[in-house]
Amino acid sequence: SGYPGSPLTLPSPPTDCRSRLRGMENRPAAIRRGRGDIRGQGGSRRLGADRESVTLKEAPNELSGHGTGKKHPFPISVVPRMAEEADPENVLAVKNIGSRAAYRPAPRSVTGKEVLNNRASNTNRNHRGIRHGMCRADGLPIHTQQETNPIMARPISKVAPDWWDYTTLDPEILQAAAQITADDLVGLSRDGFEVAIYDTLEEFYCAEALEYIQVWRQATPDNPVGICGPIGPTEQLPLVARMVNGLDLDLRHAHFWGMDEWIEQGVPVSTEHPLSFARADMELCFNRIRPELLMPKENIHFPTDLEAYAKSFRQARCLLMQGGQGEVKHWAFNDPPKRTGAYQNEPPTPEEYRQLGTRITDLHPMTVIQNARTSGGGYVPQVPLQAATVGPVETWLADCVSIWHPGVHDNPFGMRLTAWMISQRLADSAVPMSLLSDHPKVRFSYYRGGIGTVEAEMH
Repeated sequence: SGYPGSPLTLPSPPTDCRSRLRGMENRPAAIRRGRGDIRGQGGSRRLGADRESVTLKEAPNELSGHGTGKKHPFPISVVPRMAEEADPENVLAVKNIGSRAAYRPAPRSVTGKEVLNNRASNTNRNHRGIRHGMCRADGLPIHTQQETNPIMARPISKVAPDWWDYTTLDPEILQAAAQITADDLVGLSRDGFEVAIYDTLEEFYCAEALEYIQVWRQATPDNPVGICGPIGPTEQLPLVARMVNGLDLDLRHAHFWGMDEWIEQGVPVSTEHPLSFARADMELCFNRIRPELLMPKENIHFPTDLEAYAKSFRQARCLLMQGGQGEVKHWAFNDPPKRTGAYQNEPPTPEEYRQLGTRITDLHPMTVIQNARTSGGGYVPQVPLQAATVGPVETWLADCVSIWHPGVHDNPFGMRLTAWMISQRLADSAVPMSLLSDHPKVRFSYYRGGIGTVEAEMH
């Protein structure tokens, strides 16, 4: 199921094709003759019984050679007909995956660490004119015209080809996440990463609201502390105001940071904008707190003045950064970057991405669509294409990062993917939330009814 102690079943790495094909002479005649299809870009043809040599077609690939514009042989797949019925455990299947091919025999178990090791080895192989694991149906290697194999380019996004996102990940990671059940999620907890599940929405949002109270109760004149909070979820905000009023909690030394705000024409939107996050925070929470209990205006921080906002994280201590997870797997508006310039073939390293502070950023198309769906009834034209956001620099100043999953903002697969990557310490900036795997204290909270399943269900 993909969690520690119960390793996921995934395909084994490439093996020697010849050794796996011993005994082929005892198989049906159609397989002995190698009757199969060669599939590649630009059409297909049949392998004849004479087993003539196979030459790969040249096909353009903009990502080959890391931006050199050179062409390289397009990978093909050789799939013998009837082989599955003849020997389901040892079917020869050279699969087209990026710019490499892999023979896939019976599955075995792998761990998150092996995924990382496999990634590294795939970029450092010297093929010397032969693609390892790519062979004809008789077991002989397929020779290419290349003397060396370029570093394998990552897949193009299925959602937005000019951007990085989770669809560019290693397929093994995506397969692992898809197999996690709701009950498996708690088992992903480890030192520094806690997973909790709430059975009712009332308990879920009450627990989220209590985080505000637990932080603000620690604020004193000598210890000004606060919480950085999201718009999405928002259902906790009226509960926060009610709890403050009911407890007569004095907030004069407490702080609050709104984590982001929309940008239009280079400046933050005003509170008159229907989607303004500052407006939502004030209307749903702070305007509902009794004036004699409310913190001073200067203790409520929004990223409208980026320099002052970033500085405030060093003037008061952020005990907790609370957030939700967007469909693009972000926290705040820390979206995956565009696939351009130095990041055409690989996204920024985790270390590079973590150097980003409060800033104005372009929004991934997935983020625009999601916010139109969750906050604007699907009306995309009113959603800005940029936002000011708290950055990883400020996030790493927070003692704890707490992410809440009610099942509204992201989908069942996405809520599993980030938990699994953090649990396995698989940090990749194409999935910004996964970078929290290196934060010392992270907590994921789920509403059980929103976890859903990753299964085909037609509607």
